[in-house]
Amino acid sequence: MRVLIVGCGFVGNELAKQLHEAGDSQVYALTRTAERCEALRALHIEPIVAHWLDESTLDSLPAVDVVVVSVPHREDAGLGVETHIVGLKNLLARLPVGWRKLIYLSTTGVYGDSHDEVDESTPTQPTRIGPQIAVATETWLQGQLAAPQLIIVRLAGIYGPGRIPLAEKLRAGEPLQVPQAGWLNLIHVSDIAAMLRRLMEVNARESLYVFSDGNPVARMDFYRTLAKLCGVEDPKFAEPDPNSSRMQRAGKKRVNPRRLIGELNLQLRFPSYREGLSNCFGGSST
Repeated sequence: MRVLIVGCGFVGNELAKQLHEAGDSQVYALTRTAERCEALRALHIEPIVAHWLDESTLDSLPAVDVVVVSVPHREDAGLGVETHIVGLKNLLARLPVGWRKLIYLSTTGVYGDSHDEVDESTPTQPTRIGPQIAVATETWLQGQLAAPQLIIVRLAGIYGPGRIPLAEKLRAGEPLQVPQAGWLNLIHVSDIAAMLRRLMEVNARESLYVFSDGNPVARMDFYRTLAKLCGVEDPKFAEPDPNSSRMQRAGKKRVNPRRLIGELNLQLRFPSYREGLSNCFGGSST
């Protein structure tokens, strides 16, 4: 299988690692700078120096079977909510014919905080620019493609080894400027990569899915568990900035991923934050 990763960061690197370990894929990745090529090759990824917002740089795209778009939901080049749409238009215009599947990684932030349990049928109400970019892109893609050629996956909060931002603050004894109430919806990066590999192999029934571990955790339970793993008796808190992104993401929603997990018959390696955090701090992965 020939795979092109656009936005090869935390998730893309793990996906490339798992594909290499499986031993049956050629993985390419776009990178804006030649300086990153060596690091990508070390991960058995063939780098392509190009920027998806500049169509003139996309002349040498290889023939591939699957495209995975994992670009952060941030506006770029003054394009606002059109940022990813412009990138995808350029990409699709330049991809050699023959590709069969595009997987776009969206976010459960598209729901805002107006609902309790959310799934694929829940109306979107994005309140921040990132989720607004995601919703605009989803809508545009669904006007161009359909399942099984198009798969959109709205991911819950991504974590994994090296990506537990609050850990260093806890170790340093600093107070956490985060909301203490509400729920966290999480998914370990290893399970995201395994899910993506499975989606590459099958013809999806739908074009839209949500994905989390299906076990939302009360924020205070998560912070207390994380504090113990960091060797801190109790977490300390400071009043968060009401306009901060963390405060805006806090809320009551709980993500239900039953459609995707059931359809793919997925057995998560990390079915809750407990197993996932244990793995991140060097404990057992089972």
